[in-house]
Amino acid sequence: MKISKRFIAGLVIINGLIYGLNTFYNCFVPLYLAEYHSPSGVGIIIAAASLVAIIAPILWGIAADRAKYKNSVLLTSVILSAIAFYALSFGHSFVYLLIAMMVLMAVMSPFPGLVDTITMEYSKSSGMKYGPVRNTGTIVYAVIGIWLSLIAGESMKMIFPAFIGVAAVCAAGIMMSPKVEGHSHGKAGFDIRPLLRYKKLFVIFAMLGLAMFGWGFYSNFFPAYMTQTLGLPQWIWGVNIAVTVALEIPFFIWFDKVFDRFGIKGVLLYTSVMTVLRCFMLAFFHSAAAILLTGLFTGPAITITMYCASVYINRYIPDELKATGQNVNQALPCGGMRVVAALTGGFMSERIGIPGSMIVCGIMALAMLVLWLIFIMPDKSGELDGVKKSDRD
Repeated sequence: MKISKRFIAGLVIINGLIYGLNTFYNCFVPLYLAEYHSPSGVGIIIAAASLVAIIAPILWGIAADRAKYKNSVLLTSVILSAIAFYALSFGHSFVYLLIAMMVLMAVMSPFPGLVDTITMEYSKSSGMKYGPVRNTGTIVYAVIGIWLSLIAGESMKMIFPAFIGVAAVCAAGIMMSPKVEGHSHGKAGFDIRPLLRYKKLFVIFAMLGLAMFGWGFYSNFFPAYMTQTLGLPQWIWGVNIAVTVALEIPFFIWFDKVFDRFGIKGVLLYTSVMTVLRCFMLAFFHSAAAILLTGLFTGPAITITMYCASVYINRYIPDELKATGQNVNQALPCGGMRVVAALTGGFMSERIGIPGSMIVCGIMALAMLVLWLIFIMPDKSGELDGVKKSDRD
């Protein structure tokens, strides 16, 4: 298949702006909620939203696999997210924000799984390099983080029209992108049970879930800790967002080479060690410079762990289940553990403080290494090892 410049432009736009839209939620919604509610209240609101994010991505993934084109499902979710995000600004009561956040996550949670499926499938069929296109998401995530920290300093409510503007450009990018078929479209039935046969995938999900607990706690409660307890200016958080994705850039440049050289097995060991170090560093570092230094570990700890699961799904899961698989990746380890982090995080931060809570996150991260030693290291199938590109196909 010939690579189309128009299709590449569309994929660059949606990879950049889908992850840019996630910046709004991950990095600034917790700050917005903290203006009106206590840490435990914020934790309950985010936990309720994350609970929705366990179920919703799976349903969106099934819809994408059964749709004529996966792109139309992604476009629908982006349009609905713009409406739902703006609705957050209409009220500040606990009940209103609880419901509004649940609705928002119902339509935003499938973003990464759907865009990864569309991009990876076109990459596989056309020979396009996936990493450089996906890198736009990392770069835009950082740029929007800095931009939002500046405009939020003037007024937090400015993030709402900004979201609508970014979503509109993203929707245009989706319409420019290559149409990727839902491989279960028109078939009589749909069975998700074959996905359960891939036991190694669920071990990777378990490791990702442990990493996501620390990430969920950090993204929900660390921003307010930095600004309110440590007294750091809000723009530091914006710079920190940019720093946290810095090491993702070389990773995505050499995406295929990294997995072909080290395999999922080697990459998972690296990310597990980075996750442990990151959590314990955040527990003991208090200055702006030290926290920004710790941010360098965030991409290797979280995003790269997630892509171990994504690569496994793209290589080994049947085409008719790929979108569902990618969205299960977002639902169980990501959505599920963020529920636990949000529910327990508010109470942990009030009882033992943020440093003590990060030590708890570090102890949980150590369990990633235990899983790696028990299940990943002994694997002899070759699926988790590095492979030559010619052997992969």
